Amino acid sequence: MQKLSVALIGYGYWGKRLFKTLQKIHSVRTVAVCDKNQQTINELQSLDSEIQLTKRYQDIVSNKNIDAVVIATPAGTHYRIAMDSLKSGKHVLLEKPMALKKAHARFLDKFADKKKLILMVDHTYLYAPEIRVAKQTIDSGIMGNIRLIEATRVGPGQYKYDCDVIWDFAPHDISILYYLLGIPRELSAMNSCHLDQHRIDVSNLYFKFTNGREAFVYLSWLSPIKIRKILIVGTEKTLLIEQDGRESKIYLYPSSCYFRNSGQADNDFQSVKNLRVLSGLPYYEPLSNVCHEFVQCIINHTQPLSSGHLGYEVVNIIEMIHQLKTQSGKVIIP
Repeated sequence: MQKLSVALIGYGYWGKRLFKTLQKIHSVRTVAVCDKNQQTINELQSLDSEIQLTKRYQDIVSNKNIDAVVIATPAGTHYRIAMDSLKSGKHVLLEKPMALKKAHARFLDKFADKKKLILMVDHTYLYAPEIRVAKQTIDSGIMGNIRLIEATRVGPGQYKYDCDVIWDFAPHDISILYYLLGIPRELSAMNSCHLDQHRIDVSNLYFKFTNGREAFVYLSWLSPIKIRKILIVGTEKTLLIEQDGRESKIYLYPSSCYFRNSGQADNDFQSVKNLRVLSGLPYYEPLSNVCHEFVQCIINHTQPLSSGHLGYEVVNIIEMIHQLKTQSGKVIIP
């Protein structure tokens, strides 16, 4: 079978991880890399002399021998590069968020559909085994009716100057909430700027869904330690997800634990094991699952879970959150 010719645009922190992942896929041939940094170009040239290297993404867009493009550039450039790539007939895997304006996100989604091209957004955690198993557990009904989700995503990370903590962290949790519960009907937010008065670095988000279900999401760039936790509370059982790289864990508690003291609750949980097997995903590392699904969707002409439509919904919600900086109260989502 002929290999898929793929180009990477952006060889920064995430781009390097994408490059290594693509290199491991047997059905893919990475034929070109674009980056504005000349030192990066020199580094890549020493690694693989057969790969086309350029500082202009237009060189990749105009190359008719390239089937698909993976874009890992700053968020403000996503719309322009993705649109030019789609116009040239290339499938696109786009780093989150897919755009910084909902109008741009919607146009990308609609245009890809019109051209019958795959547009996929790298909402990586949707391809993590623990999130897939959580979805299966909710859908099985053993948790009863879902009442509440609490998510915490904090850590020092990389302080970004082209976005705030909401654009940086919230796409992960909003995409997970969308996957687990659907589109929220109402939201509110409390945001703070500590390191820069013009950039939000701490955010408390509230979402209300159908049937009275609620979600609270806490985001912060200010924590000295990395914490990734999701608590899903049902009428029968409560599920706790601890995301820590390859060591992610799920614990299932009976909801009666809320009426006991903490010592008893500690002895009354069930650890969900074999997440990789239960999830049904072929690979363990979420980014590998993302890249493999992108390739399979191109080959089989199917839509990915993390589609352009989902990407649009995430951008739409984040844009509404930012509207709250100039509004009081809450926003009703149409």
